[in-house]
Amino acid sequence: MATVTTSVQKLAREDFSKVVSLTNPEDTPVYSMLKKTEVSSESPFWAAYERPDASAVTSGIDGADAPSPVNTSDTKYRNFTEGFTVSVRVSGRANAQATADGKKELARQVIAGGMAVRDAAEKSFLSAQGSQADNGTVPNRAAGMSAWIASNASHGVGGSTAGYNGTTQLVGAVTNGTNRVITESLWLESVQEAWDNHGKPDVAVMNSALGLKMQTSFTGIATMDHPGSKKELLGAVDFYHTPFGRMAFVMARNAPANTVLNIEKGKFEIGLLRPFAVQELAKSGDYEARQVILDATLISRNEKHSSKLADVTAS
Repeated sequence: MATVTTSVQKLAREDFSKVVSLTNPEDTPVYSMLKKTEVSSESPFWAAYERPDASAVTSGIDGADAPSPVNTSDTKYRNFTEGFTVSVRVSGRANAQATADGKKELARQVIAGGMAVRDAAEKSFLSAQGSQADNGTVPNRAAGMSAWIASNASHGVGGSTAGYNGTTQLVGAVTNGTNRVITESLWLESVQEAWDNHGKPDVAVMNSALGLKMQTSFTGIATMDHPGSKKELLGAVDFYHTPFGRMAFVMARNAPANTVLNIEKGKFEIGLLRPFAVQELAKSGDYEARQVILDATLISRNEKHSSKLADVTAS
């Protein structure tokens, strides 16, 4: 019978998913901010409703019959859950010794593995990869946010986003275009596209290079100011009040290169088939081995409510 260590018992008592989620959540800001929902299939379907726009409304003549119905039907979408996993192995001696932070080495390694899995999940869910079903050679791939946002995609010359195909029920690939230097007006035009499609984008996600440019050089109609009595210098903005609403600037290490995602965060969710879990692996010697697993996908409730500015550089 496998030896049960106190660190393993502790992980069993605690909700490992919560432990991982609450450990440095700012390292994966987008994964941490999105709503989590349960899914019951490796290829979950969901429906998105779109209301009629103003053009469907008529001005009625006094005494006239009711106008023709303008009912809209739900649109069905699908993505695939992607399995993210890492294994750790700790010798019996290493696990018996106290670590600097007071944790058992096995527990420390398992939590570190969970954070690495969370990192990989955020990178996938922000990426431009299309969806892919497991074919025995290539595993399931969850389409990322940059691949979902197709209706309001601003590209450089030659670039395009295929988006969701209702016939194949797959999200297509993104074709990169010629890079452009990002400007404030170019970014605002991208935000406007989402707003014009009834969206309310509230978060702009970008990598550090684009984030540095946007947070230090986008001025809008504001003037940077701070009290002289405070021994700190404000050199960046965390929020930008656009004509279309307030946007939070969120830099993410896992954000795709050369792309700013302007998302309405309530329109994206993370679907969990198997939340963070730890499995004990068989052993044949003086060590403990564990596998950390997450099986999840990105759910896009309405990609038209978000936009992306692709093929941009800081300089």
